[in-house]
Amino acid sequence: MNKQKKYLLLCFVSALLSSSAYALDKIDALDIVETTTACADNCIEWQLKGVCFWLKCSWFDCDIEESPKVRHYIPDLLVSTYTTDSPIDDVEGLNANTHNANLVQAERGHGELETYIDYKHAEVVGNPAVVGFNTLADSSDFFCWSVVKVPYFPYFLSGNDPFWSSPSLEHFYPQAILGLPKIKTNIPLGYWAPVYPRCGWGAHPYDAINAAVAAHRAASIVTGSLSAHIYISPGSNCGKKCWPPKPVVENNLSNHKFQMVFPIAADSGMVMGGSATWANGKNKNLNEQYAWTLWRPYTCCHKKGAFITSVDF
Repeated sequence: MNKQKKYLLLCFVSALLSSSAYALDKIDALDIVETTTACADNCIEWQLKGVCFWLKCSWFDCDIEESPKVRHYIPDLLVSTYTTDSPIDDVEGLNANTHNANLVQAERGHGELETYIDYKHAEVVGNPAVVGFNTLADSSDFFCWSVVKVPYFPYFLSGNDPFWSSPSLEHFYPQAILGLPKIKTNIPLGYWAPVYPRCGWGAHPYDAINAAVAAHRAASIVTGSLSAHIYISPGSNCGKKCWPPKPVVENNLSNHKFQMVFPIAADSGMVMGGSATWANGKNKNLNEQYAWTLWRPYTCCHKKGAFITSVDF
């Protein structure tokens, strides 16, 4: 084979691998960063919200300084749900006790309705893409810092949380007893599943829907108030004057966005819910592995002195 043919073959293979990372069984940090960045146009939603005023004093006088008050989404968390093996190559083995997760795999349907009862493990870790966004905030007054500073830092690992597999306490929550709130569909009164109890069990006929419900529940645990689960909160430290994101709330696109990064690479965000046909076809993964970037909205002003007040437009 001459050099020209070798060069063309290498170019073809390289292009094939770069454009179809999801033909593989796993994804890594480079895949996640590339996919997450591809959603920037649709997911960031950058807005100039107003102005912050600061008092800056020297030895001889004081001045009023201004800085822009901005709002935008940051892809700070990575949420993956799966039956036995994590789709994230870099954190494989981080979540304990997942390989004995054959809790439910006996009850399988056939054809399109492949799962009658299902169990999903979940991981919520720091998104490697957040490093780039925090770097933007370091160099510009027009971007906010995330509360997440360390890529792949584990905030929730279902294998360490006995209440994920046995939701004995949350079964008695009023929300669980009433079956509210629910992750809704497009059909009036239709829903994918109730949010509570927040566990890995699901009974939707589509495996991908069960995985999506588990992802929402795990995100709700990590971003919410103190609950009967073993997890680490990302906290609220996103700068001197920052309004961090609120807990993930179902059916609210202004509160958060899930962007699928595996098994396919989506270029837009969504809330969990909607038509069940979303989980069929190309979004369905036969290895039952799924991962999403979780985008959350931040509002901030960069410090210019002692904070006085802020004014919204």
